[in-house]
Amino acid sequence: RAGDLLLKETAQRLASVLRDSDTVSRFGGDEFTIILTDLEQDIDSELIAEKILATLSEPYQLDEQQVFVSASIGITAYPDDADNAEAHYQNADSAMYAAKEAGRNQFSFFTQKMQKQAKKRLILLNELREAIDKQQFELYYQPVIDLTNNTLNGAEALIRWNHPEKGLVCPDKFIPLAEETGLISLIGQWVVNDALEQIKKWQDAGYEFHVSINKSSKQFHSDDCAFDLGKQMKVMGIDPSRLSIEITETVLMEHQDWILTMLDNYSEAGIKLSLDDFGTGFSSLSYLRKFPFDVLKIDRCFVMDLTEDNNEAPLVEAIISMGHKLGLRVAAEGVETQQQLDFLRHNDCDLVQGYFFGCPVSAAEFEQRFFVNHEWMSHD
Repeated sequence: RAGDLLLKETAQRLASVLRDSDTVSRFGGDEFTIILTDLEQDIDSELIAEKILATLSEPYQLDEQQVFVSASIGITAYPDDADNAEAHYQNADSAMYAAKEAGRNQFSFFTQKMQKQAKKRLILLNELREAIDKQQFELYYQPVIDLTNNTLNGAEALIRWNHPEKGLVCPDKFIPLAEETGLISLIGQWVVNDALEQIKKWQDAGYEFHVSINKSSKQFHSDDCAFDLGKQMKVMGIDPSRLSIEITETVLMEHQDWILTMLDNYSEAGIKLSLDDFGTGFSSLSYLRKFPFDVLKIDRCFVMDLTEDNNEAPLVEAIISMGHKLGLRVAAEGVETQQQLDFLRHNDCDLVQGYFFGCPVSAAEFEQRFFVNHEWMSHD
């Protein structure tokens, strides 16, 4: 019901800022299409787009709840960009995605460059679907070191795409597209299954070790519930504490009560929870008090230039102190130098990971380097 009210109010607001000669229609889902006729100059469409963004940014009163939304707008011009309706819709759609990628709540004009990017995006999408069908993915593992006793604490599992022509593809090249198109659910389930199989192998080999996996806000809307994951681990004979789920603050901002219930279920099942990229988004102490996290992860951007004398030092010190006072362990990502490590150790950071200890590697290489050769010990 709230969704229907939001769509109706949006349609009314759009109509209120358009002329009688213009056409506005709901194209489908949450997309609206607008046709502006007889514009005297190009800037007129820009001014209208600004009006639309302004009116849609005003709060919505849906029954007893007040909500805020934003819009992304793509603009294409006839006859400059195309000469038929279907091409114009595709152009506007490409421009709209460009506006989304630029940060949302803004508009973007279609260009030929966008058309080429749209074609590349379509090719990538088709290849990604094929990758899911043929299971062309592999999990790589990066070590996490416990500074309190200088032991190997665990590893973060990071997905890689073994593309038949492009070779190893990192997640930042395909995960955003997977999230946009809904394929992230299938990929996310593959990650869970593969990670659990690897955890089982290491557990049976006698390694006291845990693995963390990442879940985005899109996955929480479509993935299986915590109960199913706990049940799956029980059937496989895996200690649930060997799995840690990492989420970012964007997950917490949407449907907090529902997310809280799901995270509580994970925690009750014995699965560990980490708040990733802390400090880069909408950091709030209420998140740390309300949700059952075990680990607070300092984002790599604060660690990258970390020295005793720069502006990042007080922030990192404060995050570590705050985390400890709330009963959380604190981890730092992106550790690459001895100086960074010394600072974090001096300020009682619990866990660290980064290229200083090792880059993400395959499971077989991870075993050899860190279980057999104990390479992290050289950085004591």
